[in-house]
Amino acid sequence: RISVIQTATVSAVLYGAMGLLFVPLIFLARMVGGSNSGLFGVGLGLVGALMIPVIYAIGGFVVTAIGCALYNVVASMTGGIEFDLEDAVSGQ
Repeated sequence: RISVIQTATVSAVLYGAMGLLFVPLIFLARMVGGSNSGLFGVGLGLVGALMIPVIYAIGGFVVTAIGCALYNVVASMTGGIEFDLEDAVSGQ
C-alpha cells in the first residue's frame, strides 16, 4: 500500500521545485527573442512565469495521487510488487 496524500505531497514539492527551474529560462527566452505576446507577454510576464511552479506542483500532486490510488487498487487484487531489501554494507 502506498500512502496517497503523503506521496502526492512529496511529489508536488518536487514538481514545484522543477517548475522553478523553468522561470529563469522563460525570462532568458523573452530577452533573447523579444516576445511580448502569449501567456508570458505584456502584463503576464512575471505572474505567468511564477504560475509555472504552482501549475507543476498541482499537476504533480493530482497525477501522483491518482497513480497511488490506482496502484493500491491493483495491488489489493494482485498482491502488489515484491521486492527484497539488503544491507548495503555487507552486500547480502
